[in-house]
Amino acid sequence: MSKQERLFENNSAANRNELNIHSQVFFKRFGLERAPRTLEDIHQAFTALKEGIRKGDLEASLIGKYVYEHVSKEEIRTRRVTARDFEEFLTTFFEGEIIEAEEREKYLKELLGRDDFSRRVSRNRLEKLDVRLGKVLLSVKTFVPQNKELNAGSFSAEALFAGFLPLPIPNERTDLGSQKALEEKFGQIEKAGKWKDFVGRFEKMINTIYLTDWVFTIKGGQYLDIYLLTGNKFRELMIGCVRGGPSMAVELLNRFEAHAIRTQLDPLLSESLHVKVNLIGPLTARLQRLDQLVNVIRSTAIAAIRGEIKIKEAIDKIQRLLQDFFKS
Repeated sequence: MSKQERLFENNSAANRNELNIHSQVFFKRFGLERAPRTLEDIHQAFTALKEGIRKGDLEASLIGKYVYEHVSKEEIRTRRVTARDFEEFLTTFFEGEIIEAEEREKYLKELLGRDDFSRRVSRNRLEKLDVRLGKVLLSVKTFVPQNKELNAGSFSAEALFAGFLPLPIPNERTDLGSQKALEEKFGQIEKAGKWKDFVGRFEKMINTIYLTDWVFTIKGGQYLDIYLLTGNKFRELMIGCVRGGPSMAVELLNRFEAHAIRTQLDPLLSESLHVKVNLIGPLTARLQRLDQLVNVIRSTAIAAIRGEIKIKEAIDKIQRLLQDFFKS
């Protein structure tokens, strides 16, 4: 790790430590359990955060400012922000944990000796769990407002289509890479009289792979849209669309790409618990001025240490800055 990378990592850790302190006070002040038991608990916490920011509560405003600057701000949300950044916020805010690749690897030992179908499906399942918040296991997905498609993660086309289409299994990019192509393959299976069995295979895979709940987050600049969907509802929607036949299936399913299945996003959002958090409140501008003040105080102190200005001059300047800030 380079010196610059270490500095960035240290700054990130310091920011998360501050976020943890603000979160402790926030949950206590609003009388909420920090370790959620259900998606409703998570929804309640974000609703309280929304109201706290709106009313100018200090801790809520500091948390909202953190999310805006590290997750949602337009200048960074597509360039530098990933789902991992939001996972770090979630697990700090709710005092949860990110499920690392090393932890998933422990479970791969279970797959040894299984048939090919079981190994593929079980591997897909292990890649879905991102974070644990209290008793809630979540798969985390983040979007910008223009996104209309969900990458639902690893879903083996080979395991799904084996025995229903002639070998070799269709290529994801050329044969399964669009709704039209997907509907054509589904139509072939239905025409061959195998649709009922195919639905059974699809249902088995969905019920095996998708065991977590979901959080879909739209990074809207000053706003953060949080959508919470239970694993039961996700499975119900996925299985229901395929049971309806090839045409209904592609109303939700979009395509395969990079060993993953992609779906329409809006039908999932419409079935989710939702809260829209305005991250900018009446206290935000003052907190931003405080950041600027801290930077000026720091640079003034450094100038005094270097001997560029007298210590008394630096102290007088810092006192004036503090007085002006608290008077404003």
